[in-house]
Amino acid sequence: MSTPQKPPHVLCVDDYPDNLHVIGHILRRLGYTHDEATNGTDALKLLENTRFDIALLDIEMPGMSGYELIRRIRAHPNPAISQIPAVAVTAYGSSSNNKEKALNSGFTAFFPKPVMPRELRVLMASLNLETPIDTQKTKTDTIPRPDETATS
Repeated sequence: MSTPQKPPHVLCVDDYPDNLHVIGHILRRLGYTHDEATNGTDALKLLENTRFDIALLDIEMPGMSGYELIRRIRAHPNPAISQIPAVAVTAYGSSSNNKEKALNSGFTAFFPKPVMPRELRVLMASLNLETPIDTQKTKTDTIPRPDETATS
């Protein structure tokens, strides 16, 4: 008898709590577990103490930008940290310049905001980070308002 696989664990980094709320809700509905950080310093601390399968990093944050954060992640001596798949999540849009800059900076993928459940599911599957749940039975296209409390 095999043991059930643990769902992929996601690090979400964004300086806006409302964005973290929405992304966290989508991830839970898709069957992922996650931790959140509102800045690069806290994200690095989480990476040091927790094993993540992927990081979703906002680009434009005060203090340490997503570009600086990915630079520090890629330079880390621990391969579990330095080689983590990292996605640039940004409201700057999907122009080829923005995407090229992110990929050249060390990001694995580029994902424009707003984060939509279906597109996030496709992205995660493209990175071989699917969950064992039957996503067809979840309401993945429902995005909560920031003032709603996720109950799952």
